[in-house]
Amino acid sequence: MGLPLTLPYVILTLKEFIIVWLNQVLYYNEIYPLEIYDKLKSFDTIVYQSRNPALNKYVEDLVNEFLQILVNGDGHDNGGKVNQILILLYDVKSNKTKKKYVVKFNEMINLGASINDLNFLYSVHEKDSESLLEPVIEIPSFTWDEIYSQFKSILFSQIEELKVQKNGSENDDLFFKVIVDLEDSINLNVSINAETNSQHSNWVKTSVTSEDSKQRKTKVVPIGEVSVGFICIDMYNEYTKRVNA
Repeated sequence: MGLPLTLPYVILTLKEFIIVWLNQVLYYNEIYPLEIYDKLKSFDTIVYQSRNPALNKYVEDLVNEFLQILVNGDGHDNGGKVNQILILLYDVKSNKTKKKYVVKFNEMINLGASINDLNFLYSVHEKDSESLLEPVIEIPSFTWDEIYSQFKSILFSQIEELKVQKNGSENDDLFFKVIVDLEDSINLNVSINAETNSQHSNWVKTSVTSEDSKQRKTKVVPIGEVSVGFICIDMYNEYTKRVNA
């Protein structure tokens, strides 16, 4: 890549990856009509992107807020305390979770002290912003080629698994919600960015455990991992099926 290897550009690359991952889950599970999607390339892989402006804005705003939490925590110098982000697909009639798509963050360091702000996430002309040019990352083996290679590999594996599940899926009426699993010290009721007036008002404390979990079989499918520099994530899917009484 021709971009400088700086922390803001790496965060933007992580943003692109999470948006693409979320969109593929929605597409292959047909949460929205397939007709609203176009093919495009991301990480040198054919992916699907919605043409619906409202949906695209929702997804981008959600990922921006997630990255604020990942980097800055609740604004009290406690970033890096995100355990995982989950996409839960549930049956709208029974409200029971059918599928979980998980990105687990392992030993994520606190990046908040290394970057002044995340305003570049919201900038229309982020490539022209001087704020993207520092800090420069100098970590052995942490290169754009390695970053893109690992993201491409795990994205390909996820898409292949989504295709398999799509072919054998049940006719459930599914919708989705996104859950962020945090350490207990994070309080999302506070503002974290006064300049962008960014608050976590859209997040509601909840639990990912189901009361009827004992009545369900669970299948876990490992997708892969990314381990390059400070980016260490595991990805897996989890499918549930009710056990006949």
